[in-house]
Amino acid sequence: MSGATQPEAGRPDGLAWQLFTIAAASAFSPLMVWANAGESPNPLDLVLVWASVSAIGMLLRYLLVRIGLDPTGTTYAVSAVILVVMNTGVLIAKFPLGRTGLLLFAAFVVVLLYRLRGLGALRFVMTWVVFLALVYPVVTIIGRFGFEPAHLDNLEGELVVSGMITKPDVVVIVADAYGGADVLDEFFEFDNTPFLNELADFGFDTGQAVTANYARTQLSVPSVLQMEYITGEGAISDGDLRGLLRVISGGNNVVNALQDQGYRHVYVESGWLGTVCGAEVDVCVAARWPDETMYDSAYRTLLRGLPGFELGRSFAEGALHTIDWMNSDLATYLNDDQPDIIFIHLLVPHPPMFLGSDCTPNWRNGFPGFAVGRPEMDEETLAIAADAYIQQVECVNSTLQRFAENLGPDDVVLIIGDHGPDSQGQLFLSGTKWSEEQRRERYSVLFAARVPGCDMSSIESLVNVARRTLSCLSLDQFADLPTERFDMERSPEGNRVFRIQEPS
Repeated sequence: MSGATQPEAGRPDGLAWQLFTIAAASAFSPLMVWANAGESPNPLDLVLVWASVSAIGMLLRYLLVRIGLDPTGTTYAVSAVILVVMNTGVLIAKFPLGRTGLLLFAAFVVVLLYRLRGLGALRFVMTWVVFLALVYPVVTIIGRFGFEPAHLDNLEGELVVSGMITKPDVVVIVADAYGGADVLDEFFEFDNTPFLNELADFGFDTGQAVTANYARTQLSVPSVLQMEYITGEGAISDGDLRGLLRVISGGNNVVNALQDQGYRHVYVESGWLGTVCGAEVDVCVAARWPDETMYDSAYRTLLRGLPGFELGRSFAEGALHTIDWMNSDLATYLNDDQPDIIFIHLLVPHPPMFLGSDCTPNWRNGFPGFAVGRPEMDEETLAIAADAYIQQVECVNSTLQRFAENLGPDDVVLIIGDHGPDSQGQLFLSGTKWSEEQRRERYSVLFAARVPGCDMSSIESLVNVARRTLSCLSLDQFADLPTERFDMERSPEGNRVFRIQEPS
């Protein structure tokens, strides 16, 4: 490197500025995760990512300087490689030679910046890179908090029950993306009636054609817990959608009504950032760490796709955590004298499909990603994905069967799918363009309810599940609401909820 241009005499970059440059490069990817996430990532995870990458960068700089390389040039080189490694995961499939090509590109940039380290123009460019690396995501984050608070049709106002006839434990289990028996038979050639018959033997009413009222978790689950249609037709902001996560996290009519009657609220986090313990939770069962934030951060980096960093793996890890808790700890709450409302969100059979029929993970040959069917899939690949989905259905079935075997005579259990699967590629189309076949698959859901002394068999849609349950347990009556179906369309102009027109 003897021919390299040396820094201008008397104008070396100060140590504080050099370390700040490395820290800014390290912060960019975590800040962008925060700015782009539909939910709010765990800020402690983001700080950990930033601090770890910064520490590695500063240690590398120290070692290179110790062997005699120029401090300023080393700082530029380390900052550049951090930016490339931490933010180019999306280019792996598009860049020549993929991950290897990106690493070679990073090496080329490192050498180039080191050779040009003394140019005043380069210092000017690096200053602006540092500035934009921090300002761009920060401005985006500030914009996220500029939305109006959630003012949806039936999100405000509290439901009050005048008293309870009986106070059994109430367990609400959401099996994410678990389709109804008709859907599993029609689209996956799987007969789920033996499992439903087993639940019936344990006292469950099982609906064969129960429909979700919304095709998205953020609308579907709140409608159950709030006992109302969350919103009808019209615009819905991102702020409203984030506000609905609070409903899922414990701030809802069902929990409030039962807590007023002396119930304890036990909440099992799933690992999805949309289900975290809210302020109303009395007992929080924390999800496994690392959570979705860490995997989302890694997915943006050159770690993307490497073993251990598969897309959606946090969902499978979260599902295993929830299943283990149900097998080992749930009975503790069901067998004490304290009435509990227990909320459990199972992240299966929702993709990714990493779990086999016996719930053991298969990280090497699993199906990453958050959809069963995708536009690029051929028939053979789709068949493999469909089989992987059914294996996770069987995993859920075995978990629920063990759970049902150990129920007490008075325990109340509500098991629902929040929406059906998506083997028809629904998630890659605007909701207004779905065919009737696609809607049929997405809206038909698992339903099984065990409310001793109460007939739940005639329920047709999820919005009435908690209404019927509280009508049986309390001194009050809540009439069933008419069955409606809505979907949400995302567009550059904003989000729009629209009513599904039933076929004539």
